[in-house]
Amino acid sequence: MPGRSHDNVPTERRFHSDLGKASRYQAARKRRRLIWNNDGNDLVGLGDSVPATPEAFYAGRFDGLEGSQVDAVSYCTGVFNHYTHRSEVSEVLCSDFVPSRRLHELHGLGTDSLELAIRHCRLNGREIFWSMRMNDTHDSGRSPKEQALMSRWKREHPECLIAPDGTEPPYAAGRWSALDYGHEAVRGQVLRIVEDVLSRYDVDGLELDFFRHPHYFRPQFFGGPVEESHCLLMNGLLAEISRVVDEAVVRRGRGVIVLVRVPDSVAYSRAIGLDIERWIHYGWVDAVIGGGYFHLQPWKKFCGNIRELGMPVYACLDASRLESAHEPEANQVGDSLWAREAAMAWQAADGIHLFNRFQTNQAIFRTLGKPGSPGPADDSCRETALAAGTWSTPGRWLKGGDNFLELPA
Repeated sequence: MPGRSHDNVPTERRFHSDLGKASRYQAARKRRRLIWNNDGNDLVGLGDSVPATPEAFYAGRFDGLEGSQVDAVSYCTGVFNHYTHRSEVSEVLCSDFVPSRRLHELHGLGTDSLELAIRHCRLNGREIFWSMRMNDTHDSGRSPKEQALMSRWKREHPECLIAPDGTEPPYAAGRWSALDYGHEAVRGQVLRIVEDVLSRYDVDGLELDFFRHPHYFRPQFFGGPVEESHCLLMNGLLAEISRVVDEAVVRRGRGVIVLVRVPDSVAYSRAIGLDIERWIHYGWVDAVIGGGYFHLQPWKKFCGNIRELGMPVYACLDASRLESAHEPEANQVGDSLWAREAAMAWQAADGIHLFNRFQTNQAIFRTLGKPGSPGPADDSCRETALAAGTWSTPGRWLKGGDNFLELPA
């Protein structure tokens, strides 16, 4: 926090103009009742007999948002360097998860998933953020379709992977294909991807998703400590991303912001190399989203800590935690559980972030976005730390990680 400095990261916030400072501040403080994260698998829902048209794309998820309390959409277009949006920096995603034929049909119409998402949000008065999963490792799977998710960039840079031989490190929840952010090549490619998206697409900002999946530096995977030097490397990346965002603000003449989704504990985040206190202090980020697979602290504590640092904060309600870890839409107790936890989160947060809920015609998209709705928090409301039998616990990603847990299991 204040007082800490080093040679590689500026010790004070630099804006390109007063416009950048004022517009990012104002944009960050807009009302956002619900931020909905769409993982970008809209095309998967299109059957082979359905033409890949904008109308069919919207019918899958976006049209269900009509009448909802969703004020902003975070749209994810793929895994590292392998995306459904068009680019000359990254690769076009071709896998069984997102059938390449459907993708190229859209491209043949002169559009793509991210462009369509932006258009829908603009027409319906919603903000749109591009969500970048900072270390998504769905390509660690053994099936052919999961292996096809791995980008050419990863295959050509095996030295940047934690375990290129496919072995499973003890503290990676089985995710051997994760990137080691200790390599400059990784950080440099992340920056190029971000810069390219902001130059091509009229998004309102970036959501840097550090919870999908929460591991970044080699020592963490093998039970060793993440050092200050690792944090400084990540800080340098955040400073550079913020510079790129400032340049986008100046070009557009309006606010463009950076949201980060991190574990809901400043200390746990710091232990995996995410120094969010310093990110806030230097102004490299504009809003914080806390929570994901696991929930570490009472919302009042985590959100209070972030607010004391002068930053808007959102509580992430993740279906991977609140419902079945593998079939989030199938759990029939889901809506009541979401409602109870939302009531608790609204006592402390500026809004709710919905993750891994995609049936947009469901009631929670119309009831969770208001303090006190569907009802005030009372003794029947309990914050849930972990889903029963979940595959993802704090200790699976970080040695001693369960010691950060302050909520009953």
